[in-house]
Amino acid sequence: MEPNKEILKNPNPVVDVIYAGGTISSLATAEGYREGGHVMDLVGQLSQHRPGFQDTVNLGVTSVAYTGLSENLDEEALKGIEQKVDDALSRNPDVIAMTHGTDSLEQTARRMDAKYDKELKERGKKLIITAANDDVSAPKTDVWDNLAFTFECAANPDIEPGVYVAFHGRLIPASLVVKEPFNGTEMNYTSKTDPQYQEAVRQQEAITQEQISQLADYYKIQPNDGSVVDYPVNVIRPNHEELLQHLLTTPAKAVLFTLYHSGTANTANPDMSVAELADKLQAKGITCFAVTENGEAINFGAYETGIKLREAGIVSLEAMLHDVALQKIRYIAQSLEPEHLKKEMLSNRVGELAQ
Repeated sequence: MEPNKEILKNPNPVVDVIYAGGTISSLATAEGYREGGHVMDLVGQLSQHRPGFQDTVNLGVTSVAYTGLSENLDEEALKGIEQKVDDALSRNPDVIAMTHGTDSLEQTARRMDAKYDKELKERGKKLIITAANDDVSAPKTDVWDNLAFTFECAANPDIEPGVYVAFHGRLIPASLVVKEPFNGTEMNYTSKTDPQYQEAVRQQEAITQEQISQLADYYKIQPNDGSVVDYPVNVIRPNHEELLQHLLTTPAKAVLFTLYHSGTANTANPDMSVAELADKLQAKGITCFAVTENGEAINFGAYETGIKLREAGIVSLEAMLHDVALQKIRYIAQSLEPEHLKKEMLSNRVGELAQ
């Protein structure tokens, strides 16, 4: 392939773009929830919202690696994303900009860091991953600010080579990126070394310990650990066989799911689907509850995946913190039948349902 003569004349960095699904590439349905599976030319639309962003970069090749929501990512999809990064590196751009979903952003970022950081630093290149809390149809969407910031970082020669997340005006090394405890307004990413993040974690932990203490005073009984299974699903698993096998020998009355920040989890791949898992558990008489990973109130109406979790009968514990929810279930699961167990978990005894 002959070099682009216009690029050769222009000293600005060359930026290849990879689209990898998520809210940033989703569309709102007539029913009001977001669905994945869309190919969108976000960079092509960016100039309409942030004129002049191309003055500091040369756009290279744009490719599509994945179109689904990030909570539906599996190993095959991740390998597809890596293939697109490999293809881009073979073209030797200065920067690779990737759009991604918010739910599993930090997992993909750390995977990219583990695989590509050394090579990128040796070659003097950057991989910058961005995302959005709102789709492009939302009146105050953060898509355009986050994309513009990504290109601003791409053009900045003072930023060292490596893998980064660009989100809400913060450029975060991929090895340090974490979700903030929910701040009551929006989901955010930050660095785990940020003092404000550490203070937010400390405050959330203090609330957790206080509410657990208050629940102990309220119930005045010993918790029963054997009645409840704590099962995080804010991770990418190939299947749920380990849990199902465990329950063959260790009966439980309840399972507590930890979902992604918005209250979503994989529902596309049958082996990985949390909705299908919940159906199997409830057929065994096991009640399924859910909280989010960062204390955000569950929203089972925002995404097609969340709707499937609601339809599967998973009980939202609203904004209850994970450790508080787990301890509360342990106090009461052994002594209550399913309907009474649900009712008691949704009774706000010490302010645990709303932070």
